[in-house]
Order: sequence, then C-alpha cells, then structure tokens
Amino acid sequence: MRIFGYDGFFAQAARYLGGLLLLNFCFFLCCIPVFTIGAACAALYSVSFRQADEDSAALDFFHAFKSNFRQATLIFLIFLAIGGVLGVSLYFLLSYEIPAGGVFRVLVLLLLALCCSARAFVFPLQARYHNSVRQTVKNAFVLGTSLLLHGLVMSCITFLPCILFFVDAELRVFLFVFSIWGLAGFAMSARINAGIAYGVFRKIQPEESGAAQADTASEEEKL
Repeated sequence: MRIFGYDGFFAQAARYLGGLLLLNFCFFLCCIPVFTIGAACAALYSVSFRQADEDSAALDFFHAFKSNFRQATLIFLIFLAIGGVLGVSLYFLLSYEIPAGGVFRVLVLLLLALCCSARAFVFPLQARYHNSVRQTVKNAFVLGTSLLLHGLVMSCITFLPCILFFVDAELRVFLFVFSIWGLAGFAMSARINAGIAYGVFRKIQPEESGAAQADTASEEEKL
C-alpha cells in the first residue's frame, strides 16, 4: 500500500520526527556552554526557515551556528543584560514598599513584556536577514512593539514547560512535559515560531527598503 511505501505517510512522518529529534539534539549540544545559547537559537531558526522554504536537512544547523556565532552571541548577551536589569528591578519593587511603587511595577512589567516580545523576533531576524547587531536589535524591538501579541505568543510557545510548571507545579506533570520538550520540543517550537515569523516577514517585506531586500538575497552567502 502507498501509505506504507517509501514516500508514504508513515515514512514521511518518521523522517519528519527524526529531523526534529536530530535538530533538538544539536540545539542542546550547542547550548551546553550557556553563552552559546544565542548562536544555537539563531541556528535553530535558520534551519527551520530553510526547511520551510527549501526542505533543508537539520545537519545545516552546525553551518548556521558557525556563521551566526559572533552576532547571535552578542545579541544574547544584550537581551540577557536587559532582562537581568528588569528582573532585579521587579524583584526589589515587589519586595520593598516605595512611593508610587504600583506605577513602577506596572511599568517594569510592561517593559518585560516588550523585551520578551522583542526577544521572540530577534533570533528569527538574525537567522533570516544579514544586518548589523544594532539594526537587528532595533528591528526586533520595532516588531516586538508593533506586534506585541505575536511576540508574546511566540515566547509562550518557546517557554511552554516553564509556564505549565507555574500553572500546575505538580512535579510529575512538569517532568513529563519537560522530557517530551527535551526530545523534540525546542525544534518543534522553533518550527512553529518560524512559521509565525515567516508570515510576518512576508507581509512587511514588500515595504522594506532595497537594502533590506538585498540582505535577504545575501542569506545564501551568510549560510
């Protein structure tokens, strides 16, 4: 039967799942030094975009990791610093009573939401376009501000196990979800988020300048 053939449903499903497992393993492997998380995220999105466009293999991950390493690592450190400052600020605002503390808490929460939204876009932008670090971060905050809901949804997809842990702190549930996420969840979430980001980029790309379009054309040289 065709369904059991080489090009049948089960064979295609097995290849798809195998690609996710391999990609997820590559991502975990490259995240071990911690400071390389940014480059690993950029590579994960790079492969996800190319699979959506060209059905590329997950082994392209290491090539993308190398080509994105310097810029993506710097971007990761920038967002880590911003998130750290906002997180510490929120902690002190929640721990101590200060005049107009409620206003400052709301302001910091809004800034954290904006930062999360921008972070959701920054690595897809780094993977998709060839720009300077400054321009990539700027574009991420522009998209994160104008498409706040999109960015927050993408962040929720990425950090789903952590969100479920705070919603239901039962350890068995958390370990079950995290074990599945550890096998293929990060690659799957990147694939979903790449689809969302790809739709956003396709809508705004006709309005971009010729320089930005040239950046897109140079993606093959970058990877």
